[in-house]
Amino acid sequence: MTHCPVCKTEFEDLVYVCPECGNHTVFEQNGEEFTLVFNTSMAKDVSEVDEILDFLHYSDMPEAYAEYDEVMETSLIFVHPDHRRDASKLYSGFRRAKAEEEKERKKEARERGEDPEEAKEASDAEDTAEEELSEEESEEEDAEEEEEELVGVYQDKREKYSDFRSSGITLIIAGIAVGVFAFLCGIGVLAFFSGWLPILVFSLLAVGFLYAGISSLKRSDEIQYEIREEKQSRKVAEEWLKEHITVEKLKEFEAEGQAPEVTAMKQLEFISNQLKEQFESSEEFLDELAEEYYDELMQG
Repeated sequence: MTHCPVCKTEFEDLVYVCPECGNHTVFEQNGEEFTLVFNTSMAKDVSEVDEILDFLHYSDMPEAYAEYDEVMETSLIFVHPDHRRDASKLYSGFRRAKAEEEKERKKEARERGEDPEEAKEASDAEDTAEEELSEEESEEEDAEEEEEELVGVYQDKREKYSDFRSSGITLIIAGIAVGVFAFLCGIGVLAFFSGWLPILVFSLLAVGFLYAGISSLKRSDEIQYEIREEKQSRKVAEEWLKEHITVEKLKEFEAEGQAPEVTAMKQLEFISNQLKEQFESSEEFLDELAEEYYDELMQG
């Protein structure tokens, strides 16, 4: 049995994403609950998928496991629902650490007067001989080929506005079309249906479409107001972050022998917690803001 923890819809079959509200579902396996954390097109790179799993196991998530989906040609990573948010943050830190390692490798290669790509190929050949495993190609090539999907806990309100607006207009047009059709059938202009019952059904259907369309448009107006509020909140929060969260402050979380992924996770969690203490907004919005600022700060 699979269920959605948000809208409470239940499914007989195994469904990873709720078709009703788009959230990741929870399912049972061997008496334990699991939820999908993310998928990655790195599925063919078994060594890196294993590396991600080892990292999650090391981070007190022993239940984490991967499953290859042949249809999507990607690996699906599952953890206990209570660990979903931490697993997402850990994976973000993992990818950032990988990107930093690649950036540092290229920098060192240039300082030695070597071509970064040729140095990478030589390093890969050496690792392959030692480990008898295929290594991934350069970060740029991976970025072009990968289609990674982290758990989407935050949806941009501008996208929501566009979705509700377009849905509302479509439903209203459909309602008007069905209503006109029912009316023409009722007065005998169209002879597709006769009798009061089909006319009544189509009339009720038209009313339902119109009601749903108007409701969607009203919701889009509410979201438009929320967009203005969120824009102002983002501006204030970004100014606060620039004043209080610096690179020097984040370096305090570095420790000798500590994995870069763990450091990145602690730094990101610190930024997120500081935002939540200072501002009253949804956790999803503040987490998204923390990740954006962290990326900007580290790349700068």
